[in-house]
Amino acid sequence: MFSHYLTPSQAEIARYWQLADAQVRHPLARPLKASPAATAPMIRLAESGALEQVAARWGLIPLWWKEEKPPTDAFIAPSEEATAKPIWKIPASKSRCLVPAIGWYECRGVERSNPVTGEMTMAQQPYLVRLADRQPFAFAGLMSRRTVDGNQTGFTFTILTRDAIGPAAQIHARVPILLPKDAHAAWLYRELTDAAVAIEFAREQAMTEFVCHAVDERVDNVRNGAAELNLTLSPVVLYPAGNASDAVTATSASNSSALSSAHSSQGGAGRLRRGASPETVRP
Repeated sequence: MFSHYLTPSQAEIARYWQLADAQVRHPLARPLKASPAATAPMIRLAESGALEQVAARWGLIPLWWKEEKPPTDAFIAPSEEATAKPIWKIPASKSRCLVPAIGWYECRGVERSNPVTGEMTMAQQPYLVRLADRQPFAFAGLMSRRTVDGNQTGFTFTILTRDAIGPAAQIHARVPILLPKDAHAAWLYRELTDAAVAIEFAREQAMTEFVCHAVDERVDNVRNGAAELNLTLSPVVLYPAGNASDAVTATSASNSSALSSAHSSQGGAGRLRRGASPETVRP
């Protein structure tokens, strides 16, 4: 499963989510390649009802966690398990967030021929997966807010994943959940407190239409963190099984059925709807 992703620049985040300076608590100095345990931008719904950008650790540490070391397997949350495990279920019911990104890395096993011996060997080829229009997007995230270092507020988050659909499965069987922009406010809606409804909403609204680029193998080294290196792309075309004429893009699974489910299953969430602005979903 993916272990690195690229953030947008601060200007791109502010423009895409229409954030005023007062809504940016921790501005991003420069785009970065985020890896587990790194500090990265996260967007939450503030107490005022407005969006707020904060800095958060990638790797959820639940509010009730008492161990000295943080959990080691809390960077991604399989959506199929999110309502069964307390570490995911609690934030899924009341602490959801958006994680800004412009792409993520995934590796795929490929055969390579030694030019001298002709021997075939298997290697891991990294790919950058992004939207075709190169616009920022948001991973569906679950967050925790804890008091650290005396009286300081610290945020942590995890990223929801699901099974890959269509040709995207050629690279990996799992993908992070990307929410379309008009589903962001509904995902953050405070009055939606049923974790199962929230997770089903994310799964059904998930974007699945991506393009993939083979990238320099050095990006898979955590020490190569410069975003400039990661954006050096090599074009690649993947093909669906049985059809060598169609370049890989996955069909979108987005539809409105999750909102219908949310409306019928959550009596108090009748105002929950895809496309609502943050102001309209304020309690």
